[in-house]
Amino acid sequence: MKKTIVLLALAGLLAGCQHAGSASSAKAHPEIGSKAWYAWVDEAAGVSDGQGHGPDYGSAEWCRAAHWRVFGVRDDGGENCSPAWQQSVDKALRIAGH
Repeated sequence: MKKTIVLLALAGLLAGCQHAGSASSAKAHPEIGSKAWYAWVDEAAGVSDGQGHGPDYGSAEWCRAAHWRVFGVRDDGGENCSPAWQQSVDKALRIAGH
């Protein structure tokens, strides 16, 4: 009887730890257009070199570079950095598993 109680307690403890671990490891996705979102895109798409070099997040130059890195084509249509562009970049990176 004691073995059963101990085993049930251990199983409950392990199940609780597993749930807490998976919940804490899941990152909340940053709000599109926020500074955190630009940082996420920068890292996911490899826009900057990671040493502080490169254009500022959200600048036209940065958005052109991000577009190239995400879609593999230049965007000369002037849609870079617009809310619609941000949505398309976000969707593409999520589909790619970022």
